[in-house]
Order: sequence, then C-alpha cells, then structure tokens
Amino acid sequence: TRERVLLTGASGSMGFVAFEELWKRRDRFDIVLLLRPSEKNIVMFEPYIEGRRVDGKGTARYHDGNLTIVWGDALDETDIRAACSGVDVVLNPMAFIAPAADHDPAMAEAVNAKAVETLVKAVCAEPDGAERIRFVHVGSVAQYGDRLPPRHMIRTGDPMVPSVFDFYATTKIRGERAVIESGIRHWVSLRQTFITIPEFMT
Repeated sequence: TRERVLLTGASGSMGFVAFEELWKRRDRFDIVLLLRPSEKNIVMFEPYIEGRRVDGKGTARYHDGNLTIVWGDALDETDIRAACSGVDVVLNPMAFIAPAADHDPAMAEAVNAKAVETLVKAVCAEPDGAERIRFVHVGSVAQYGDRLPPRHMIRTGDPMVPSVFDFYATTKIRGERAVIESGIRHWVSLRQTFITIPEFMT
C-alpha cells in the first residue's frame, strides 16, 4: 500500500526539491500538494498536470491519480483540512522567509505560525491522526539567534534566543511550538540552516 504524503510549500526552493524526490518515487507514494492557484504555481506544475486547465478551485487528481493538488491557501482552514484528508505523512517546509518576512511581519506570522497551528489541528482532527500521522516540520537555525565564536556550536537542547528585531525567528519558534505541543506522537522539527538555491550556484 502506498503512503499518502502531504507536502506544503511545494513551489518554494526547498519544497520543490522535496516534490521532485517524491515524484521520482511516485510508485511508492501518493502525493498531495496544497498550492495557491497563482500563475507561477500553475506554470511550475504544468509538466505534472498533463496541461489540464486549472481554475484555481477545489481538489484535482492528476496523472494516474497519485498526485492530488488542493488548489487553495494554507491560510484557509477549509483548504488545509482538505489537504490533510487521509494522509499518512506531513512534510512541512512551508515558510515566509527573510528578508520578505521583515517587510511583511503580518504575513510572516500568518504563514510561519498560524498556518502551522491550523495544520496541526487538521492532522489531529483526522481519524487517529495524532497517533497515526507522522509530521516533519522544518524550523530554522535562526531560532537560536546569533551564534558567533566562541558560542558558534549549537546543540538541539540550546535555548531559543532569537536575535533582536528578527521577527522571522520568533514566528518560526511559534510554529515549532505548535508542533511540539500538538499531541502528535511522531514528529520532528529540522532547524534548517541557510540553503543555496541551485540556480545561484552556476
């Protein structure tokens, strides 16, 4: 039986790489994406949706049925509940990152904290969800704050001391806390460091 995996943030740099890896293994996984029906996202996923017209509403299955796209918004509880329906695993690299987060703190709070809180509630609302569904959250090394020598080595249990004025870090802490306190049995938060986007490496 194939596992059903929900991937959030699939149009982001980390999320799209995760999608490509899942796509290579689609004989083993049913993939669910929650995507805004933006022109960018539609163009980005056209190769995987067989050129079918997208109206930006509802849920659509593509290819042999093992790719489901919920066209909606991670800030909408109804859309998140639809995306979580029947899943076995949630991969959550969704984030609104700096420097955009510094210019739009309200959106940073909405995506990095409130959307994660809603996602966690949706998982727990699934049948036996808190016990059955595995949840992989992507946090940020920014949660630790500035760590310059001689305090540059970081351990998992170190306190969260975000840098002054780093609103992004505070929202990531709130999102991670929602996962930790959710009651979900099988969870992990990966406090990711800086990632070089492949197209910037050429």
